[in-house]
Amino acid sequence: MRFSTKGRHAVMLMTDLALNGQKNPVTLETIAQRQKVSQSYLEQIIAQLKGCNLVKSTRGPGGGYSLRAPSDKSSIHEIIKAVDETPQRIHIDDAASAGSRELTDMLWQAIDDKITAYLEKITLADITRKDLSQFNIEAHNIVPNNGVTFQDVDHTCDGNCDVCEQPCNSVTGDRAPTNEEVTPPPQTFEPVTQPV
Repeated sequence: MRFSTKGRHAVMLMTDLALNGQKNPVTLETIAQRQKVSQSYLEQIIAQLKGCNLVKSTRGPGGGYSLRAPSDKSSIHEIIKAVDETPQRIHIDDAASAGSRELTDMLWQAIDDKITAYLEKITLADITRKDLSQFNIEAHNIVPNNGVTFQDVDHTCDGNCDVCEQPCNSVTGDRAPTNEEVTPPPQTFEPVTQPV
């Protein structure tokens, strides 16, 4: 999966429709002004999204665009795939005879597969809930831990976190300090001698 500017703008456009187009269709002019993006550029993107049955249009006064399906049925992967080309899959029959180009291409393909799996799990509804804790990649079991614990990284959760299994500060997104961290170590002072 490639992440072009067009793919990012497609996700932004669909998110705008999910937030603002639930009651009435939204015009591209309104979205372009709100997002500070060229309307003609959005027209190219909306045509591709419409071609993939992700949006529908309403003609006439009060017309515009709206989501074709509920926001919890549209994955971010599906949106990006609608506007960006999918790279050709690479297959190596004999790894022993593969060169550096083939081996590194396989690496990028493996990373791409992890990103795709993550984006398939995130929907427009997830974004519009405005709960950023869901974007914690480790919580989606996509990226291996590699020995780094949640005590070592900042993340956001809702109080008593199921992911890191300890109370967290929901305002800053930092974990709650342990008793050892709250209690400062005893200080020792070395006498300072003044030269005479």
